Amino acid sequence: MKSKQILSLLPYQDPFLFVDEVTLISREGVTGKYTFKKTAYFYKGHFKDNPVTPGVILTECMTQIGLVCLGIYWSQK
Repeated sequence: MKSKQILSLLPYQDPFLFVDEVTLISREGVTGKYTFKKTAYFYKGHFKDNPVTPGVILTECMTQIGLVCLGIYWSQK
């Protein structure tokens, strides 16, 4: 299964899709990328005058790439 196929099966959409690309997938795991946009909605209030990506968003990003993409890959085999 190719990266684009996996991405097409993700159950998310903007603004809550945190996967741009799956770069490696194997029996041992998955690696992917996401680039946070400076205009993302959560930066407006986290934190005032010093925007930081919230930890829960970072965790969601890792979960979407790691768990969800890997799960899709294995469920399609």
